[in-house]
Amino acid sequence: MTSFNKDMPSKSIFSTKLRFTSYSLNYEDVILHRLFREQRQGFYVDVGAGHPRFENDLYALYERGWTGINIEPNEEFFGLHEQLRPRDMNLCMVLSDMAGPPLTYYEIEGSGLSTCDKSQAEVHLARGHEVKTRNVPVGTLAGILADAGVSHIEVLKVDVEGFEEKVLGGNDWERFRPSVVLVETTYPESPERRPSNIRGFMEQRGYRHVLFDGLNDFYLERSFAEPEDLSLPPNVFDGFALREIVDLGEQVRALKENFTAAETYALSLKTTLNDMEFQLGAALKAAEAMSEENKRVHHYASKLTSDNRRWRSAVERMQGEISVLNKLLEPLHTATEHMNQMRQSYDHELTTVRGQLQRETGALQQQAHDLHERLEYRDGELRRLNATLVSIYTSRSWFLTKPWRFAGRIVKRLIG
Repeated sequence: MTSFNKDMPSKSIFSTKLRFTSYSLNYEDVILHRLFREQRQGFYVDVGAGHPRFENDLYALYERGWTGINIEPNEEFFGLHEQLRPRDMNLCMVLSDMAGPPLTYYEIEGSGLSTCDKSQAEVHLARGHEVKTRNVPVGTLAGILADAGVSHIEVLKVDVEGFEEKVLGGNDWERFRPSVVLVETTYPESPERRPSNIRGFMEQRGYRHVLFDGLNDFYLERSFAEPEDLSLPPNVFDGFALREIVDLGEQVRALKENFTAAETYALSLKTTLNDMEFQLGAALKAAEAMSEENKRVHHYASKLTSDNRRWRSAVERMQGEISVLNKLLEPLHTATEHMNQMRQSYDHELTTVRGQLQRETGALQQQAHDLHERLEYRDGELRRLNATLVSIYTSRSWFLTKPWRFAGRIVKRLIG
C-alpha cells in the first residue's frame, strides 16, 4: 500500500514563506498590503462590506489585527459580520449625502449586487435576478464617524453599486481624512467604467488618483507616500496566497491526515483479519465437533420424543383419574366448608366466653387483692392489740392492781 511521503519536496506557493491570505476578488487586499506593509494595527471603514470573509477586501487586514466599521444593509451579511467580525463595529444601514427618512433597498439575495439605485436594480431584474425591496435607515459617513469617535482612518472602501458619489458626499473631509480611499467605479459585473465626478471630487479635497485596477480607483491622501511597486500586478513577491488555494491546502492537509489515519486503520484491519482467519479456523474445527455432538443430541432428542409421547399418555391417564378423584372429593369439600363455618362460629363464641372469663377473673383477682389487703390490715391490728395486752400484763401496775381486780370480780358476782 502506497502512502504520502512527508519529506517529499514540493515546488508550490506553500514552499515560500507567506505573509497573508488574499480574500479579495480582484487582489485589492494585495494592493492595500503594499500600501501598509507590516503595519500591525490600523482602522478601516468598509461601506457596502458584503460578506465578512469571502471576496472581502479588508478581511486580510482584520486577520492582521486591524479593526474598523462595516456598513452593510443586507441582513444576512450583517448577521455574518456580527459572528465573524466581533472586534469591528457593524451597522445594518445605508449611507448617503445626507441623513433622512429610510431609503428603499433593492436586495439581490446571496450576492454583492444589492443597491439603493432603482435603475441599477431594474437592470438586475431584467437579467433574471430576484429582487426584494426593504426600507433601511439612512445616515452619513461623517455622522457615523463622529458617533464612533474616530480619530484617524487608514482605509476607506466604498462599494455600493452606483451610490458611491452620495456616500463620499456625506463625509466631512476636513475632519475625517482617510489615508487611502478605494472606490468601485465600473458597472456591476462589467469592466466598463461608470461615468462619475468622483475623481474631480477627490482631487479637490487633496487626494491624488494613483491606480485603477480594472474595477476600483485608488486615491491617496496628499501627505501619504506612494510605494514604488504600487502599479505592478500582484505577484509572488507580495507573499500572499489566494483564499481558495489556502482552503485547498487545508483540505489537502486534512486529506493527508485522513489518508495516514486510513493507512493505520487498514493495518489494524489487516491484523484483525489475520486474527479473524485464525479464529475462523478454530471455529470450523469447533463446528465439526459440534456437528458430531449435534448428531448425538439428535439421537437423544428422538429418544426424548418417544419418551415424551409415553409420558404424555401417562399424564392424560392421570388427568382422567384426577378428574374422577375431584368428583369424589366434592362432598368432602362441601363438608370441609361446613366445618370451617362451624369452626368460625365456635371460634367467635370461644373468643366471647374467653373475654367474659378474663373480665370476671380480673374482677375476682381485684376482690382477692382487696380481701388480702384487709386481712393484712386486721393481722396488723391484732398484733398491735396483743402487744398492748402483753405490755399491760407484764406491767408493774397490772401486778399491783391484781388484788383489786380480783376483789372487783367478787363484788360483781355478789351484786349479780
